[in-house]
Amino acid sequence: MPPPTPDCEREPTVGAYHDGELSEAAREAFEAHLATCPGCAAELKRVRAVSKWMEPLRTPVLSAAEKDELAAAAVRGAAEADAEEADHMRIAPGRTVRWARWVTAAAAAVFLFSVVQLFRAQHVTPVDPANGGAGGVPAVQRSTTAPHVAPVEQPAGKRPPAQPDAQGPAGLQKD
Repeated sequence: MPPPTPDCEREPTVGAYHDGELSEAAREAFEAHLATCPGCAAELKRVRAVSKWMEPLRTPVLSAAEKDELAAAAVRGAAEADAEEADHMRIAPGRTVRWARWVTAAAAAVFLFSVVQLFRAQHVTPVDPANGGAGGVPAVQRSTTAPHVAPVEQPAGKRPPAQPDAQGPAGLQKD
C-alpha cells in the first residue's frame, strides 16, 4: 500500500519543524502556515504523539565527564587485554636461546652443504669419449680402489706414449 499523499505541499516540513532543524526565518514562516493549514497541524500532532510514545526508548545523553570516564575505562581494559595476551605469547628465555641455537646450527649445515656442492661442481673432469665416456665424475668418486693414494707424476720431459685412437686431431676421422 503506497504511503498517503500529503494534503499540503509543506507537510514534509513538519518533521524538520518538530526536530528543531529549521532556521529562524523558516520556523516563523512554518508556524504562520500551521495556524491556517489543518493538514500540517494534524501531521504535527501525529509526529508529537509518536515521539512521546518512543520517549522511553530514547538513550540517555552522557555528560562530558561520563564520556571521559567511559573512554578511560575502555583504554584501561584494552591495555589489560594486550598485556595479558603479550604474557601468553612470550617465550621463556631458556627456550629462546635453545631455539636460536637450533636455527644457527641449521644455517651452518646448509652453508657447509652449499660450499661442498660448489666445490664439487667446479672440480668435475671433462667427459672423454675416446676413453669410453670416462670422466665427468669428480675425482673423489672416480678412484674406488685407493682413495688416499696420490697420483704418480711423470718426470719432467717425458710424456706418456700416445694411445692410438680412431679419430685424429680435433675429432677428425683418420682415413
